[in-house]
Amino acid sequence: MNWYLEAMEQLLCEEDKANLRAVYAPRVVAVQPTESYNHSCIMPDGEIRLYGHTIGRGKGVANGGSGYLYSRDCGLSWHPAYADSRAMGPCVYHPQSDTWLHLGIPDHRLDASYCCISKIGPDDPSPRVIHWTDEHFGCPKIPFLLHDKPGRWVSTCHRDITLPDGSDNFSPVFIYSDDDGEHWTAVDLPVQDNSEWFYPDKGARWKNQGSEPTVTELTDGSLLLLTRTSDCYPRVYRSFDHGESWSGGDLFDLHASQTTSVLHRLSDGRTLLLWNNTLCMPEHNHYYDFPMTHHGHINGSFEDAFTNRDVCHAAISTDGVHWVGQRELLLGAVRDHADYRRVGGRHNIGDQSLQQFEIWELPYGKILALSGQNISTRRVVLFDPKWLEETAREEDFQDGLQNVTSFQYTKSLCGSWFGHCAWNRTTGAAMMPDPEHGLRDVAQLCRYHDSRLYNEKQGLVWNFPAAKQGEITIQLRIDGAGLGVSLSDCWMNPSDPTMCERAPFYFTLEQSDIGTGWQTVIFRFDTTGEVSISLQQPEGERLLFYAASRRVIAQGLSYLHLQSLAEKEDFRGSYIRLLREEAIAHTERKDVE
Repeated sequence: MNWYLEAMEQLLCEEDKANLRAVYAPRVVAVQPTESYNHSCIMPDGEIRLYGHTIGRGKGVANGGSGYLYSRDCGLSWHPAYADSRAMGPCVYHPQSDTWLHLGIPDHRLDASYCCISKIGPDDPSPRVIHWTDEHFGCPKIPFLLHDKPGRWVSTCHRDITLPDGSDNFSPVFIYSDDDGEHWTAVDLPVQDNSEWFYPDKGARWKNQGSEPTVTELTDGSLLLLTRTSDCYPRVYRSFDHGESWSGGDLFDLHASQTTSVLHRLSDGRTLLLWNNTLCMPEHNHYYDFPMTHHGHINGSFEDAFTNRDVCHAAISTDGVHWVGQRELLLGAVRDHADYRRVGGRHNIGDQSLQQFEIWELPYGKILALSGQNISTRRVVLFDPKWLEETAREEDFQDGLQNVTSFQYTKSLCGSWFGHCAWNRTTGAAMMPDPEHGLRDVAQLCRYHDSRLYNEKQGLVWNFPAAKQGEITIQLRIDGAGLGVSLSDCWMNPSDPTMCERAPFYFTLEQSDIGTGWQTVIFRFDTTGEVSISLQQPEGERLLFYAASRRVIAQGLSYLHLQSLAEKEDFRGSYIRLLREEAIAHTERKDVE
């Protein structure tokens, strides 16, 4: 059990206890003062602090910045506070030794690696600084103590390396200390080259062999580690000797490319994962960009536009192998903003993404999650892990498009920070009056010609709780060119031109398939084989056809993608008024009538 939970609960009045117990689905409660990574901490009395800065990086030993938000009611309400710029800032507490630790870089020095140690805590203006190696290790995570080996602090970071071709890269590093941070041992993890290009990419991705890793301890005492890569999946490693040696380096079962994940062990032994279960748009050939982009984007040595960071996902596991949920915890608040690059203001131009996360467990099994980097997108969320265990979801668009993704990209600069997670956008799907019953709005997908668009394909992306067998019901009306339908295990961009190639299941629906007017179509899927497509009629269901699976789906399907089939302007398009998914038991195959 986490040491601070009892102290947190003692801070709550009866009304606060009732309000916290009532938390279930994700609820945004604050905007953290800086990006999510290692800027939060819990005080011995249960107070939560989120450190940050105003403009630019804060000063001080631990980069604590000029202040913090604090909550004394488990995140239900937040208040600002001043912090001495000389103070230690966010750190983690060891109740047995009454010691605070922070893995940080004093005054932004990049010459070595340091551990700050204090008996006072975040407010200490002069913590003791341990210079534990002459080598600089980047992006350390918040350290924690192992259960199976008491007294061992563990964390992760990465090493900057140079490849044989002279390009910069990264490799993951696991670090541990058995003497409360006085000395640390670094263990390098094996990496694999990922610099080759593969279709559908037609240009080089930013090369990343393994940066910003995250680690957790499973109930059997083994360690599970994930590391960010430029592959379409993270790489996964395991240790059975408390981190002194590691095996693995294989691709993980869940998608993520060029994004940072976080693993966190809960009091009941389960592991919570926050990450971006997403695919990038295919890389295009930057040689023909105008205006000309930076050479680093052309050769893959710099980061690119990162068209896969608008969604934060959550999943939970009892064994670190099978993951339940894969649900959208948060969608980017400005994901379809026309001025996406600058919506945070001139001092916040840059990374608008929902990658980078922090997790704290709260009383009654609730979770406090931090996600995002820019002020326009980063958020603090409360939720209950039971929400991840749901087996059904429904969307009737009565809240408009806030529960789906449907933007299109406009042609944007790609270079330096202007291209960092920051292509400008415009709305794709539109809310329109129901053409038969005009008293309600429904979603419409169509196509119009606009030379400002990066891609004219309109799409709509909807998430549901992951399932290996399930039934999706959709009420739609096709008046124009029809829809391409994809069932997938990850989020893809609504306008991705390769959706039809990369999705595990893909098929098309046209008016000639389902008829005119509003129709109800049912997709029954089994990830081990196929999906059946049926039309619901007054006399019963009529099986239309089957679509076969095109690749192995290890963790179940969790996404429905709809995309206009129109190859030229089509203002009639298709209308959608209901989406419903429910996990089902395996059913026998029926023959097409």
